[in-house]
Amino acid sequence: MKIAYIFDAIYPYEKGGVEKYVYLKAKKETARNHEIHIYGFQYWEGGALKRENNIVYHGLIPAYNLYSHKGKRRIGKLFSYAYHLTKELLKTKYDLIECHAVPYLPIFICFAVSLLKKNKFTIVWHEILGKYWFHFHPLLGYMGYVIERLALALPVKHAAISDFVFQKLPSKNKYLFESLIDRDSMDAALKINDNYDIIFAGRFVEYKQVDMLMDALDLLAQKKIYPKTLLIGEGPLRDKMENLKNKKGLRNIQFLDFVPNIYSYLKATKLFVLPSKREGLSFITLEAQACGVKVLTVDAPLNAAKTLTPYVCENSSMSLAQGLQRLLSSNASF
Repeated sequence: MKIAYIFDAIYPYEKGGVEKYVYLKAKKETARNHEIHIYGFQYWEGGALKRENNIVYHGLIPAYNLYSHKGKRRIGKLFSYAYHLTKELLKTKYDLIECHAVPYLPIFICFAVSLLKKNKFTIVWHEILGKYWFHFHPLLGYMGYVIERLALALPVKHAAISDFVFQKLPSKNKYLFESLIDRDSMDAALKINDNYDIIFAGRFVEYKQVDMLMDALDLLAQKKIYPKTLLIGEGPLRDKMENLKNKKGLRNIQFLDFVPNIYSYLKATKLFVLPSKREGLSFITLEAQACGVKVLTVDAPLNAAKTLTPYVCENSSMSLAQGLQRLLSSNASF
């Protein structure tokens, strides 16, 4: 089959969960002799087309910083991306188009193209925000809520990447896609020559609540407990977190940019901590567990990670600190 995957950000240039899922799914399908095309931003020099690992990448517009200084996704070039996507999809016939839901506008473009060209079309849902949209902005949040409801109502195949999201799909024509992790790379990864008590990895954005983790570490420090902690990632709030560390005088905490092989680090820690308010699945939770690491997360309504691990605490700094202390103790129980 000739298949098009639609998602603007491309792995490994962007290292989010959706990007990695699209990449792993593309690798899996090419191994089955399907012809896979990914339509996203152009992160590379030279022409708009790039072939790598038997995947054809289409760079529609130059890549740009996706997140504002507040950690929210920018939509400034969404219409330019959508315009070029429309032009490119109209040029080629695909057997199947899979559009990954965010940032929504491409869903309606792909739907129109699928009607015109009579190809199969699937919307892949990684999150369903529902009324959480109103958290962003009174007016824009309402618009996002309505657009999401319209997309969910389209008479096409709807697929979810986790049971957590699958249960929220209103369509009867819905499917649960399998979770994907890179087991080959995981098995081949060698443990780094260091050990950590705690690791966090992810984008430094508001909903990941890294500030809550910093507050929890501060509460532990007040008890003279200083777990060796590594915070891996980049993002608009990274500098703020480093300043918070210095302001609180926290010890034994290191920061590191995204690493090419997270598995080598996961194999070197006792505990992976994910204080996130929002996760559609949380691939990093599955990856950490596959590396033999316990995962501690928080009980937030939109956090799917809480369905994957038995170690769940209340969504507060105090509860997180208590959870860390219990799990790091020699006779850990929860």
